[in-house]
Amino acid sequence: MPAAPTVVRATTVLLACAGSLAACAVAAPTRAAAGPVAPSTTAVVGTRFAVAVELDHEGLLVTPPPAGALKKATVTASEADTLFEATDAVEGPHAFAIFGLGLVTVAPSLEAPVTTTTTTVPATAPSTSVPLSTTTSPSPTTAPTTTTTTTTTTVPPTTTTTAGPGQTTAVGAVTTTTAPLPTYRRRLAWVGIVWGAPSSCSGPTTTQPTATGPTSYVAVVIDARSDDRVLAYRSGGSAPCTGTPVAPAVTEPDELLSVPWQPVGPASTAVQVQLPACGAYYGWTQVPAPDGAQADQVVAAVPFDPTCGSAPQTQLVDQVVPLGSGQSQVGHAALGPIQALQND
Repeated sequence: MPAAPTVVRATTVLLACAGSLAACAVAAPTRAAAGPVAPSTTAVVGTRFAVAVELDHEGLLVTPPPAGALKKATVTASEADTLFEATDAVEGPHAFAIFGLGLVTVAPSLEAPVTTTTTTVPATAPSTSVPLSTTTSPSPTTAPTTTTTTTTTTVPPTTTTTAGPGQTTAVGAVTTTTAPLPTYRRRLAWVGIVWGAPSSCSGPTTTQPTATGPTSYVAVVIDARSDDRVLAYRSGGSAPCTGTPVAPAVTEPDELLSVPWQPVGPASTAVQVQLPACGAYYGWTQVPAPDGAQADQVVAAVPFDPTCGSAPQTQLVDQVVPLGSGQSQVGHAALGPIQALQND
């Protein structure tokens, strides 16, 4: 008899559900599907995106690839990662970086044709040296020390011609072709995203950036089946120093390559630089050599999808090596893609 009330209550519940199955179904707890999130260090697991990531309300949307998608990629993870880290769009220090395979969609409203500009460069162009980067290294026992790396930037007289979409323009011996950016609609691609780049502001009209300001993201998208279809996506927000609104933008980035160079002679501080087709001189710096010494690295910016039709060329860059016999002791950096991304 003491158990009877329990049996009655259980029976009552069963009869209530039998009389109104729909009501019981609605009352049952459900789990909503997770929507896209902002990039984070947990978005990529192994070599693939594990959650959907978006920027600018689906301006850029990366969703996890289907099972077996890696087998369809003809560009390997290692190859794509090298291209990502050598892209000029991500050059410099960033606090966070992720890289993986996903299905990528770029909003059509952000896509626009690329207009290539041709610039004629004289055989011997004047050069000036400017600081490339300055870093401060604190020491536990001494005051911080500052190291400055110098690059040579060439500013030659130029002749610039711009063509409309799908047209070509001849400037001297160089022909430039314009082409639209590749479209991405759930395209299988390797995606690298960086954020948290430090910035500094100076001048009376600017304000210092704050940690609570909007985060700026830069994504590099590389077609998993073709390494010449590359996009750079920069998220919208506010400029870190002025607060000026910045719209999201899609561009065609360049790859930064270490290229061959050779001294002109003991009486000159200049070097002859061998630029690849469609490449432009970017700068030079000193990097550690395998033997522990310093080596000079001359860098060129080269489009991933060259359409300029130009041939390899040479360019004279001054103030790279010392005068006299000492220049023979300056090492030559390794050739190929450089490590432009500095991830903390």
